[in-house]
Amino acid sequence: MIYCCIGEYDTPEAIWCGEMRTLMIQKLAYHLADFTPRLQSNNRAIYQYCPIPLITYPLLEAELFCDIYYLRNLCNSAKFPAWPIGHPVRLLKEVLGAWRTEVDKKPATMSIDDAYMVTTSLLFYILKSSSIMPPRDMGKRYFGVLI
Repeated sequence: MIYCCIGEYDTPEAIWCGEMRTLMIQKLAYHLADFTPRLQSNNRAIYQYCPIPLITYPLLEAELFCDIYYLRNLCNSAKFPAWPIGHPVRLLKEVLGAWRTEVDKKPATMSIDDAYMVTTSLLFYILKSSSIMPPRDMGKRYFGVLI
């Protein structure tokens, strides 16, 4: 797997590029940001394990991954004419399961405009009923911070 992180790949089994590598390095650096200065001052510092949040790559958001294959690349017979499929039955089961999941998805019950109206109304209600600070003072303080 480490070799995959070094190169540039766009195959049915691996999609990886420099942009994804940069994003991964940024996320890892952010995750280790608290530990890095301690390690520099004490090379025997013990890392307190904390699981890293899931890294999502924007380039893979539109991809459908089943078994060990990205289906868009696997179905591209011009680019990958005879790509070997190790376990075709397992792949077919996963594709059918993913298809079933997509078919079973319920459409949104409200539009984006309706969601915006509800969210705005809820925000105003929370600010109005807040005992911490009146809404007009919150606005003044907010704009004061920006100046």
